[in-house]
Amino acid sequence: MTALLLSLLLFVPGAAPVVSTAGSGSANAAMTLTCGSDLSMGAGPTANIPDAVRAQVRAYLGTIDTRIPASRWRALGDPGVAALEEIARSKATLPTRRARAVGAAGLIGGARARCLALELARTDPAPVVRQSAVRALGQLLPPAELSRALTPLLHSDSSLGVRAVAATVLSAKAQGACVAVRAESEREPPSHRAAFSQALERCAAPR
Repeated sequence: MTALLLSLLLFVPGAAPVVSTAGSGSANAAMTLTCGSDLSMGAGPTANIPDAVRAQVRAYLGTIDTRIPASRWRALGDPGVAALEEIARSKATLPTRRARAVGAAGLIGGARARCLALELARTDPAPVVRQSAVRALGQLLPPAELSRALTPLLHSDSSLGVRAVAATVLSAKAQGACVAVRAESEREPPSHRAAFSQALERCAAPR
């Protein structure tokens, strides 16, 4: 524990990550709005991550039967997000592990975590990673920005699971998006609509 705390103190922030803004429409606008003014605040290059932080992140992600409390993730701070980003972006890592890394970054929060989740929610090839990034955005963005970021995914993501998770997150965090959630549910084939039931129930409930 002493080594970990010392390593955290020695971590020196540097240049922020460069986030791809490939894409179009409001999803791209959401990326620019959320990340553009925050880039100078991001954590430093992943090469600066203390070994103790990397080891702690690997240990936490390797825990299967015991849930790691959010407070422990948050204690890792910006170095923890940088270490999680390494794993989340690694194509040599299993998608399920990358998804857990994105989710943990969302628990820690900050500019780097927001930009990571925004990018992977739109561009990662693995639906399970996109789903995790969408859930993380529910913790990282205020309602107006969340609606701008997730509504395009709700309507256009190729994965039913991602569309359904986007609907669920929007219904819980951005009540104004319920019109879009209902519209998407109606557009879906009848066999898909059960996936939207939780979101529709939340939208129908009094606030």
